[in-house]
Amino acid sequence: MHQRAGRDVTSASDSDRRDATRFPADARLFASIDGRTVVLRDISRSGVAIRAHGLEVGSVHLLEVHLDHQHVTLAIRIVDSSDSLLHAQFVDPGDVGPRLVEHYLESIA
Repeated sequence: MHQRAGRDVTSASDSDRRDATRFPADARLFASIDGRTVVLRDISRSGVAIRAHGLEVGSVHLLEVHLDHQHVTLAIRIVDSSDSLLHAQFVDPGDVGPRLVEHYLESIA
């Protein structure tokens, strides 16, 4: 449990958050959240770690990323925050998002 702005925030346990293997994201991978450029630290089939700050745990945002030569927008939920690193899960990614993430992961694995 973490303390944020005077209230307790419970985040998912490490084992719950890490159901999928994480891979380092290519530094050249363009990404933005709500129109603000961010840097992806790593990516998995279920979510991303993002170098950014100022987003509340539990909030939902649009992550725009260029994967496999295609621009894709994915909804993410912030599940943990520490310093300038955010952990987020994909929310209802539809059909295209998971396919592009999977193809990207295969290309860097």
